[in-house]
Amino acid sequence: GIQVSPARLDCTVAANRQTSQTLTVINPTTDVQLFEVYADNFTESVKTSPASFTLEAGAKKTVTVTVNFDSQNSNRILSTTLSVVGKPLLGSQQFSVGTGVKIPLSITQTAQTEPAKIPKAEMELTLAMLLIIVGLWSVYVHKTSNT
Repeated sequence: GIQVSPARLDCTVAANRQTSQTLTVINPTTDVQLFEVYADNFTESVKTSPASFTLEAGAKKTVTVTVNFDSQNSNRILSTTLSVVGKPLLGSQQFSVGTGVKIPLSITQTAQTEPAKIPKAEMELTLAMLLIIVGLWSVYVHKTSNT
């Protein structure tokens, strides 16, 4: 009583950054079902939205999976699974059995890339050359406008 695609998620996230991917959950049954989607591990870093929802028979829902690591650890691969569990919404007199699937989630942490820094000496030299060029240009414009 449940269909989920894709069958696995692989994501790459830089330290102190986040990334998101989507899952599509389909209710192939003839019953209205309550679904829950959650990470089995790294619950502080892996969030799903919505985490709980109902689907009519044959309906589908897109779930966003967001991965966010605050650690500076880089170049490592973490693995967990996402649980997608569906339970029929039946009257209390009926016996109901839930169904579920596990979606493998691979998270590759990389080093945060920072913009290239210009050394102070190079910046000062560039600024000095720019000021000299502007000064020479203004002298040239002033002399040519007087003649």
